[in-house]
Amino acid sequence: MGKIYCPRFSSDWGSMMLIESQGELLLIDTYCAGNAHPRAVVKSVLAGRKANVCNTHGHKDHNGDAGWYLDQDMISRYYCSMYAPYQESSKDLDRHNAILAKCKAKDIPVVKLRTGSTFVVGGAKITCMFAGDRYSNNAKSLCLLIEMDGCKILNCGDATEWTLNQLILQGYDLSDIDIWMFNHHGVKENNPAWWINKIKPTIAISNCCGESNSTYRSWAKDVYTRCENAQVNCYSTQYNGDLVFECLGGLVFPSVEKNGQTVTRNGRTVTFNKAAKKYWRGNFTRRNRLPRDLAVEVMLQMWGRDPERSAMIRAGGYDPKEVQSYVNLFAQDETELLWAMADYVWQGFAGSGTQRKNILTQPGKYDYYGKAQEYVKLIDNVAAQVLAGRYGQNPDRAIALAAAGYKPAIIQNRVNQIYGSSARS
Repeated sequence: MGKIYCPRFSSDWGSMMLIESQGELLLIDTYCAGNAHPRAVVKSVLAGRKANVCNTHGHKDHNGDAGWYLDQDMISRYYCSMYAPYQESSKDLDRHNAILAKCKAKDIPVVKLRTGSTFVVGGAKITCMFAGDRYSNNAKSLCLLIEMDGCKILNCGDATEWTLNQLILQGYDLSDIDIWMFNHHGVKENNPAWWINKIKPTIAISNCCGESNSTYRSWAKDVYTRCENAQVNCYSTQYNGDLVFECLGGLVFPSVEKNGQTVTRNGRTVTFNKAAKKYWRGNFTRRNRLPRDLAVEVMLQMWGRDPERSAMIRAGGYDPKEVQSYVNLFAQDETELLWAMADYVWQGFAGSGTQRKNILTQPGKYDYYGKAQEYVKLIDNVAAQVLAGRYGQNPDRAIALAAAGYKPAIIQNRVNQIYGSSARS
């Protein structure tokens, strides 16, 4: 399981995304200097560990606090663009050079990224899809693709539309993006509608401005509308406070400080962090699933409602009518659902521990966890009996299992797993 943290901040504007994977951490951008709350969140997550830090470009709202993290000995390695920042009135180059000097004084490795560079933090692979040499810092922003626990996360800093076009020209696969952070805090020129429709992210993060600053707040409203038109789920540090996303096998589990915040945009009231607690993405069906497994996911409300549900299922190469036939069966017979759900668990689609409980439970709507766990244990026990020879060999085994009230195919799946086989019955 990987985690993504985007803390709120109280004033000014800036950007921060903290990635945690297999005990290692990557801090992408460090906000402006002096924001106490993001510092506290990072310190709490690190819990005495050090983080890799990557600043997408040289503007102070992205690297302004890097010096503080260096002073606190919280950085283990520093990543930045191979191109020096363009010196604007904020003295970007001077600040950048001061960061590099501190790294040198503290013997902290500095890695200068170029287009195509890759590096690994824990179980996360980070690809620098673009590191440009144009004069403006925004156009120079590093564009980072993070692949972690079956999910794809996109952070392009303050990338301009010109930069986004470079990504398209270079042929990167930008389909099935799970999480994308607004470019340039939500400035509409940096987030064109064609780009949002191209990447079609499942979730968009607005990390646009502080609670007491309205500049980017008003600018971002156009991008919210573009995301809404593209059916992208929006989360905002401004409206939802601290954001945390857990990634597990292509599923994303959001957790926010303030749920269901509503704001009025263009005369309409829009709710951020809608009722769904977990999200399916387009390439989730590429894993080895049966129509019955997809029906379990429908019962767990991962696929939304028709007609969108059927369209997504069909796009994944499945017959929506066949999936719906299982859904109808499960709605009428909970025992059938629990058998299928337990098999779904044993195939590894629901994770373990807290993640499994989160998948099988949605407060106020359903709680299959306890009952499903009973069937999970039953399948394992009966599979052990099969391996001990109690039910003989197939086809007699299948007949005997059915006569005992069990599901032969599901039991056989577990037997195959124990043998280390990926075969499906």
